[in-house]
Amino acid sequence: MPVTGWRWLVVLAALEYWRGLGHAILGEQYAADSGFGRGGSGKNNFVADGVVFKLGHDPDPDLATRDAADVHVVVEAVSVESEARDAEEKLTVYAQLGVPQYWIIRRESPEVKKDGLISMYELADGEYRLVGHRLVSQLAAASE
Repeated sequence: MPVTGWRWLVVLAALEYWRGLGHAILGEQYAADSGFGRGGSGKNNFVADGVVFKLGHDPDPDLATRDAADVHVVVEAVSVESEARDAEEKLTVYAQLGVPQYWIIRRESPEVKKDGLISMYELADGEYRLVGHRLVSQLAAASE
């Protein structure tokens, strides 16, 4: 299913921020066999909108499934339809997989065409804790 232009723009901006810090990035990737985090076989894996890899990891571009041990940040841009899945279900599974950071981007209003508010979570004691918020438009300035 195609994604909206807004979703692609905010995910790309977040990934570019991390690439500017020296991380390898990819979009639309499976972050490990996340089905096992829910007691399943992996047949219902979650696809991450964006994946940021740990410094020094060079991902194979021919693969679409990533080992969670290589992932530094998962980026998700949520819509009303995906809020529960991205902000609750995926949040829990990626914490179980040990992904150090999870960024959830929400659109503040329909009038804002190219921006969003990032909720930044860091893993602590096996659970994500909210550590801050930032507008996507502020990322470029933060990496300079």
